[in-house]
Amino acid sequence: MKKVLVGLLFLISQVGGAFTLPSNYNTWDAEKKLEILWNQTKSTQYKTLPTKTSFTDLIRSLRYKIAAPAFHLYSDLKPKKDLKILHPFGSVAPVDFVITNPNTPYSGLFKTGGSGLLRLSLAIFDQKDIIPGLAIKILVDGMPSQNTHLMKGLDGQGTNMDLFKYEYSNIIPEPTKGTFRFAAIFFKRTIKKLKRKFPGQDQGGSAFRRPVNSWATVTRNGMMVPKEKVVAPYKITFMAPKNNRFKINPSDQRDFREVLGEMNHGTIMYEVFVSGEEEPVKIGHIILKEKFIASDFGDTLLNFQHTF
Repeated sequence: MKKVLVGLLFLISQVGGAFTLPSNYNTWDAEKKLEILWNQTKSTQYKTLPTKTSFTDLIRSLRYKIAAPAFHLYSDLKPKKDLKILHPFGSVAPVDFVITNPNTPYSGLFKTGGSGLLRLSLAIFDQKDIIPGLAIKILVDGMPSQNTHLMKGLDGQGTNMDLFKYEYSNIIPEPTKGTFRFAAIFFKRTIKKLKRKFPGQDQGGSAFRRPVNSWATVTRNGMMVPKEKVVAPYKITFMAPKNNRFKINPSDQRDFREVLGEMNHGTIMYEVFVSGEEEPVKIGHIILKEKFIASDFGDTLLNFQHTF
């Protein structure tokens, strides 16, 4: 019955050719939200993978006017269809954030885990300069989703095509290469302006740190953590398992989205580490629920809110 209801709502949302979320979407449980978002991802899978990208657009995207909506938009859906300028092309998959060590001081999703969507992408589509990034959305019963973005860094990893070689973190070093070093100037200004204009959303982050404070405020079933018991890590790190990890040939010149599509469901993609002032501690892992799909919806409408 639940699947029939989701299917009917999905059809209603397609009226007129435009995809929209029902007005009561945020009141749904996480499973139902995931189903509608994943169905739309699958139904818009690319037949031919697009690759066009632009350094000019990349610089423009870091200016306040273009970047701001990505930070203050709480919805899982962008207000209009628009290709992401930074990290324009990626591949999306449903995942589970499984907690294996709940005995840490950290609260909320860091105790309960959750299910959602993960998107892997390249900052620019240039296989001679691989700069991978990761966005993850944990869906919450009856509440807005919790999102964050992780990277190795904007200096990238050269021509190495193995997207699982390095760890991804919410804290990255400032870029040292010319283009991104220049772009960082605009991005720092954007973050400062966001902090002035949206002080209620300021979680103490910076241009090179995406805070995960809000993850600690709510559990997967939508229960709010009492304010005095909220404890969030300063840093979160995703690291591919050293053993039995999905292996990519560093010299593989195929499109990375094609390679990701070969990963089997049930694969443990990352081990998750968190830390405050103490040494990083492993709290769980990210497990793949279905195969990755590159789609128009994932690149143009699915929204992973940035934090600052």
